[in-house]
Amino acid sequence: MIKILLIFTLNMMLLPIITFGLLVTLQPSSISKFRFISFCLIVLVNYFILKNWKIEKDINIKIDKFALLYFGLGSLLFWFRFYYEPEGMWDAWAAWNAKAKDLSLSFLRGYDFALYRDYWLNPQYPIILPLQISFFTIFLGHWTPFVPIFLGYSYYLFLFIIVSSIANRVSNTTLLKHYILLLSLAHPLYINIASDQCADLIVSQLLLHSFLAIYFYFEFKIKEGLSLFLLSIVFLINTKLEGGVFSIILLIVFIVKQFFSELKIRIRNIHLISLVITVFGAILFIYYKYSTQQFTTYKLDPVTVFRNFLDWERHMKVFSYLGLFFLITFFAFIFLPIKIRVEKKLFLSYIFPLVGILSFYYLSMVLTPFNIDWHLNTAYIRINLQTFPTLLVMYLLLHINSLSHMTNNTQSKL
Repeated sequence: MIKILLIFTLNMMLLPIITFGLLVTLQPSSISKFRFISFCLIVLVNYFILKNWKIEKDINIKIDKFALLYFGLGSLLFWFRFYYEPEGMWDAWAAWNAKAKDLSLSFLRGYDFALYRDYWLNPQYPIILPLQISFFTIFLGHWTPFVPIFLGYSYYLFLFIIVSSIANRVSNTTLLKHYILLLSLAHPLYINIASDQCADLIVSQLLLHSFLAIYFYFEFKIKEGLSLFLLSIVFLINTKLEGGVFSIILLIVFIVKQFFSELKIRIRNIHLISLVITVFGAILFIYYKYSTQQFTTYKLDPVTVFRNFLDWERHMKVFSYLGLFFLITFFAFIFLPIKIRVEKKLFLSYIFPLVGILSFYYLSMVLTPFNIDWHLNTAYIRINLQTFPTLLVMYLLLHINSLSHMTNNTQSKL
């Protein structure tokens, strides 16, 4: 599975890098050249991957019937929402899709390329998603709202494949019941962020990729995990503003686990093509931030921050919104009464970054200088749901791992 994740992440990062490179170098409206060069580069990279990486075993993915059921229902809701809201939620049509439309139509209509424009709403938002949408728009030769929704649906489809493949390994009856319960409670809410055409779905996907990379690299010594981890955190910082914070948290976890691990990081364990795209992704992030001269959505005044932090009513207001999410995901992840002992150090090493991410979102709402009710109503549940696939998958993997150890120990005693 890890190689399939790596190939998917690599290609999704490759698209905006190619788009950016061609928009900078090609003459505006050179659509044929854009199509030819981008197609050749993508085919060449994937040919190199298929020729040099052995992915036969990773392709053997089985579909879980419960995940398939919810994916089918989710797909209906996905396209039902698109029918009534083709341009996505307000943040999508005003910021993400608006940037993509500007970038792609400027090229198609022969205008000079500019990676950043002053009149954009929230110009400090990272540029990866608009560049991905621009790639397909330019390739088609015209703008259509089907591009953003199909891109989002492809992420949702791949997320289903990951969850389904891991859930299919569950044989313990109690664990299976808990999996169905978590999926039933959270998926109806999760489909909302999956279909809103914003970058939250990609952040959600990349969080899961990062956790899986750490898990398979350190627990199973699969070297591709290192390449996937590097790609995922660089992708994260290019996707949403909070991606930088998440990347720091994940890097801390990786460094700590590396310190206590016998594994040694070697450059030769990182796939060359992954390393190259990681470097280009980092350059794109630095270049875009340098162009915008804006790193955050707003500046925090220390006095306001301190006053908001001491305001107990703000804390209670934020927690009241978070309560539902905690009940159906985070607390369930920790306290579900399953009779399987998960190793404490292993459990803490994966729960710590999730606590850090949720704490960051909690504090960002408490400390916001803007209208707290508006932020809570429009964003809070949505951004917290970014962690749901990671919570669900890591819950399954940690318990599957513990069950495997229990079975092996029992067999060795016999």
